[in-house]
Amino acid sequence: GLGVGAAIASLSLALSLMNRGVPPPPSPPVWMVGMRTLREVGYLFMGMGYAAAFALLFQRERWSKALGVLAPAGRMALSLYLMQTVVSLWLYDGWGLGLVGHLPSSRVALLVLGVFAVQVGLSHLWLSRFRFGPAEWLWRSLTYGRAQPMRLASASPARAAP
Repeated sequence: GLGVGAAIASLSLALSLMNRGVPPPPSPPVWMVGMRTLREVGYLFMGMGYAAAFALLFQRERWSKALGVLAPAGRMALSLYLMQTVVSLWLYDGWGLGLVGHLPSSRVALLVLGVFAVQVGLSHLWLSRFRFGPAEWLWRSLTYGRAQPMRLASASPARAAP
């Protein structure tokens, strides 16, 4: 997936650079529309390649332990996705800090990694007390038609031996 996606992305980049500075026609030719579609297919291949790479890394014991830190974030993916949407809108949009277009890509990447690191920490903290994330709980409760148990069952005290 990564190889096919990278090849398609390289071809798309080369064609884009060849046509740089040329004003776009009012109606793009068929080959240009085809290249845009091909580029999107390339993105799908690269996404599948990345997913497969992570799946393969999880099969190795050392990597499984290192990447296991991200497991709680995966268990509450919908909640974190919604949180990241709100945080990103606040950071980049005009009703928040309005940073869109004002930060170089390197700082945006660091900011995104920082937000994700905070989310991973919050997911560890949340799942130490609750069974699911809040959005996942709502989704499950709506799916089953009744409120699902949210709190983790407290550990029962060990019985003293006589």
